[in-house]
Amino acid sequence: MKRILILLALIAATCSAGAQEAMKVIKADELVWKDHPFFKGVKTAALLGDPAKAETIIIRNKFPPNYRVAPHTHPYTEIITVVSGMVGHGTGGKFDAQGELFQPGTVFVLSMED
Repeated sequence: MKRILILLALIAATCSAGAQEAMKVIKADELVWKDHPFFKGVKTAALLGDPAKAETIIIRNKFPPNYRVAPHTHPYTEIITVVSGMVGHGTGGKFDAQGELFQPGTVFVLSMED
C-alpha cells in the first residue's frame, strides 16, 4: 500500500510539473503592438495563434474612441473581452445604434458558422 501511495504521489508531481511547463505567461510590457492589417488606426497584438488561420487565437486590439469596425468575417470564433471603454455591436453589415453598449468586463462570443 505504501508503494502505491508513493507511486501515486510521483505521478501527481510529474503531471503537475508538466502542466506548469505548458503554462504561457504574457506580460503587458512584452506585447508587440502592430498596425492592424485591415482596420486603419487600430493597433493589434497576437498573444496566441495566427489570426489568418482557422485555429484558436488570442489577440488584443486597441481602438481609437468612437471607432466603427467595418463588416467582416474570419475563420475563427471570436471571444471578445471589453477591457476599457464601451463596445456597441451590430450584425448583418449594419451597426445598431439602439443596441446595448457593452461595459468593461463584458465578454461576448461571436461564433462563425459554416
